Amino acid sequence: MAFSSKKRTHEILRQITAATSLDGILALFGAEIMTLRIADAYLINLLDASGENLVNRKLQFTPEFQSAEQTYFGYKNPVD
Repeated sequence: MAFSSKKRTHEILRQITAATSLDGILALFGAEIMTLRIADAYLINLLDASGENLVNRKLQFTPEFQSAEQTYFGYKNPVD
């Protein structure tokens, strides 16, 4: 099942290529997740430079858990 049209996909790709920072790209991903309503909360974790940890770089929790967002931002999860 396709979640967005080809036109929307092209617009997202244009925004990604125009982004000037990783934070900008992650903000686009987060906004698209919420726009598509495929989840009511999300975490985006990326592998750190050492390759040993997944580090939370972007998140949005449901309203009742938003007070915990700052706790989880930057949280490291060992890969092993």
